[in-house]
Amino acid sequence: MSLGNWLLGLRCAASAQAAPNWWKLASCDGGFGARGSEWLRLVPRPCDLRKTAFPSRDRKGAVLAVRLLGWLAGLGCVASRRMASGVGLGGAGGGWHWADRRLTGGKWLLALGCAVSAQVVPDWYVLELAETPTERTRGVRRIRDAQAGVRQVMAARMAGRAVVKDSTEVVMNSLIIVSSASEAELAALPGVRRVWPVYEVHPELDRAVGLLQISKAWETVGGPERAGAGMKIGILDSGIDLKHPGFQTDSMPVPQGYPRATSEEMRGLLNGKVIVYRTYDQMLGFAESSTDNSGHGTGVAMTAAGLRVKSPLAEIQGAAPGAWLGVYKIFVGPDGGSSNTAVVAKALDDAAADGMDVVNLSFGFLPQIRPDFDPLVPAVERAAALGVMVVKANGNSGPVRQSGASPSMGSSGLTVGSSWTDRIFGSGIRISGADPIVGIPGDGPKPEGPVNAPLKDVTPLDLDGLACFRLPAGSLTGAVAFILRGDCTFEVKINIARAAGAVGVIIYTHAESPNAGGMLTGRATLPAMMISNRNGLKVKAILTEKPDTTVEMDFADALPFILEADGVSSFSSRGPGPDGSIRPDVLAVGEEIVTAAQRTNSSGELYDP
Repeated sequence: MSLGNWLLGLRCAASAQAAPNWWKLASCDGGFGARGSEWLRLVPRPCDLRKTAFPSRDRKGAVLAVRLLGWLAGLGCVASRRMASGVGLGGAGGGWHWADRRLTGGKWLLALGCAVSAQVVPDWYVLELAETPTERTRGVRRIRDAQAGVRQVMAARMAGRAVVKDSTEVVMNSLIIVSSASEAELAALPGVRRVWPVYEVHPELDRAVGLLQISKAWETVGGPERAGAGMKIGILDSGIDLKHPGFQTDSMPVPQGYPRATSEEMRGLLNGKVIVYRTYDQMLGFAESSTDNSGHGTGVAMTAAGLRVKSPLAEIQGAAPGAWLGVYKIFVGPDGGSSNTAVVAKALDDAAADGMDVVNLSFGFLPQIRPDFDPLVPAVERAAALGVMVVKANGNSGPVRQSGASPSMGSSGLTVGSSWTDRIFGSGIRISGADPIVGIPGDGPKPEGPVNAPLKDVTPLDLDGLACFRLPAGSLTGAVAFILRGDCTFEVKINIARAAGAVGVIIYTHAESPNAGGMLTGRATLPAMMISNRNGLKVKAILTEKPDTTVEMDFADALPFILEADGVSSFSSRGPGPDGSIRPDVLAVGEEIVTAAQRTNSSGELYDP
């Protein structure tokens, strides 16, 4: 849910049954802020503004949690407000967070990771059989004979109380079943080694290139267009938008034996870039579809291996644009959010059999599942033994210790956490060509382009700089008004400035509430933005020295802001794992990264028409 360029209520509930906590934030003038990753409700009311301060926000901001798959990192959960179809370079991490580093908005991707609960799916089981697969291929007679034997015994003993949904033959010899029988009954079947419970699973810039030294890797292989050449990257996620230009090419040859897909109709949609597309809708009772109803998978795939295309900010591309993509749609349903460990096991089995060199797992469970209860741990270890590089999200529950999410705990594969980025784009102001200043737009109408005009402090006009009473007619004609927050609503201040001829308003907050926040501007129509008290005092000093200063107000999230990059994201899960192992294995940029979105489902996590 959103208001203006601010997102409200950004928190994933601990479980589907748990109702979210709502927090009230009273405001005298129509302003609001955010605290941590809690929900907020806006309750404007008459009061003394100077006695009401905004909660402070931690350093991290609402972050884009994407793990850099193309260079052996993972991808976190993504979600957004309205997104545009664009691409960007990937990073790592996950988690809903809100603070000063959150400067995104507009129409490009703001993607965030979601920590979820580890809920058992009733009556679903993975029956691991005693006969162990040793080959990276399907149809091995001893594996299928073992499965056929268990099927026959199960049918005879359980008389319709067990239905086989699917099976795996490569990373695990198993039958995926739905059964009302007890675990003890199932474990007693001849040929069954282990009965695994099934858990729900949920999806968790050119500067990133430099920070991760991807550009050096590109130089080594002869340019970015060759990065990933000959590699097959498997994306276990919500599918992708096959019509996105980042996945369209006729220049990449299709390898022998491909394309492969769930159906012939789907196979006809593939090209030299996307060579495998398998869906698992029917395992969970949905109609088969290649549509990415979430957008999470589209963003992940673009981050890993998207082709170079134009975005509103620049021409950007994935980390390994020369790689082929194999898409395994494990998150299904109307909004692309339904899946479980049995579906993942089947998809991982398919990816290994399809010859994927790298497989990305962008999901997790909270609280942690012990490795000896997680069916994906042995499946991942088996896939790794077959030569598949399995990349796993470490989780989105930092900064507390031992907060990694399954299946990151197993000893095989590469577990990835999130680090900061050193540049983000956002809305704000720029004065006479100086470094930009962060600005938070009000919830009123936004201009199509930047507002460029002389900047005029209203203090000489009303003595206190608050603009709560009528200013002389024409005193702000053609200028952007510079106004102190306080004593009256934002709507009043903006309308008074407009009546005096202003073309825009910059409000700086006071020392009692120093951080900039969102503004409820009512029926006011003038472009308006808030900056912090510290930045406001800087601007005021500039105006004192140079009264003829001009300002640019940018509402399109196109201003670059340079940040400190040496740190681990606050949301990124920490180690050690439950077995005492060090986690994560590596870090990659996981914040403020532009990537792609789907265009078909307006209620999906990442959407823009």
